[in-house]
Amino acid sequence: MMRAMRWLSLFLLVAVSAGCATRSDVDAERSKVDAERLEGKWEVAAVHRNGALDPTEVGSTLTFTGNNVHFTRSFVVPPAPREIRPALR
Repeated sequence: MMRAMRWLSLFLLVAVSAGCATRSDVDAERSKVDAERLEGKWEVAAVHRNGALDPTEVGSTLTFTGNNVHFTRSFVVPPAPREIRPALR
């Protein structure tokens, strides 16, 4: 009986190890495909901070090359709010 348990535990260990290796291979392939899809130059279209639209980073670019990411900032200063004062008479 003890010998059968050892063989069963060895079989389960091998089966689980093979399943883990297959899963990591699938994950590695998915990561490679995702990286290829991101490859290239991307432009920032909108930025939200604290729930509000923040146009200061719009126009910046992200360039993905292999495992590297390069961020080029295109800082846009939004126009300052203007105060309208009534004319004095």
